[in-house]
Amino acid sequence: MILIEIKTPLTKLLGSAYRDDVFPLSRDVSAAVAQVLRYRQTLTRSFDNVTSELSRQLTLGEPRCVVIAGDSSELTTQSMKENFELQRERIQGVTIITYDELFLRLNKLVTLLEEPF
Repeated sequence: MILIEIKTPLTKLLGSAYRDDVFPLSRDVSAAVAQVLRYRQTLTRSFDNVTSELSRQLTLGEPRCVVIAGDSSELTTQSMKENFELQRERIQGVTIITYDELFLRLNKLVTLLEEPF
């Protein structure tokens, strides 16, 4: 199971500079991370109640969380790119992907699937 929080492609990825080229995640991206984590908590707490009447037993495991937001072209300096990568790679249990990255991955998948065997 994957839980996805979708923001717009215009969502800012980073907030304004804090000091010495330190850029925190934007308020919208931070809120999206908090929201998708809340979805996971709610699902985990209510999963047994929701699935108790099913004829087949399901196991939840640890649902993946994804936030789709913004566009990496916003990251105009090396410092901004490094700050964004550092933060998104350290958020445990949540994958943050930008729209341009998502479209690139989808394009590669389509290309792969269209190749003859």
